Amino acid sequence: MIGDAREIEEYYIAYVDLLGYKNFFEKHADQVSDFLKTIQFAIEKAKGYVVKANLSPIMNTYADMDIKVKIFSDNILLCLKTGNKQIEIIRLLTFLSLVADIQRSFVTEYGLFLRGGVNIGELFINDDFVFGKGLIDVVGMESQAQYPRIIISDTIQE
Repeated sequence: MIGDAREIEEYYIAYVDLLGYKNFFEKHADQVSDFLKTIQFAIEKAKGYVVKANLSPIMNTYADMDIKVKIFSDNILLCLKTGNKQIEIIRLLTFLSLVADIQRSFVTEYGLFLRGGVNIGELFINDDFVFGKGLIDVVGMESQAQYPRIIISDTIQE
């Protein structure tokens, strides 16, 4: 089904980029297969964290967790529709904790560094397509991070 503007909603959005991806291909062309396997393991682990959060009986009973994931090349996008429940802060903290778990896993288990941002923004997302100013803003945050880190927007901090 084709989406329309009524389906653009507010989300918590995390966007991370794997550092050194382009450089690896330029300097280690003979090790691309091993690098691909490492990235695949890291991404599967990250997706496992999301599945665990989405299937948590306690979080789903009270917090309606439905984190969406999009992965393209060396980029990971995580999105959670915002809510207005009394426990919204718990949903947000769970989302932020998930992002931190993914970052920690990439570094400690796979030796891969991430850089990115977390923000709140307007977004349309379905199985095939992501669209919206929220995506543009969070990608811009990634480019502001000058070293491996994930920036949390002022809006989220407030």
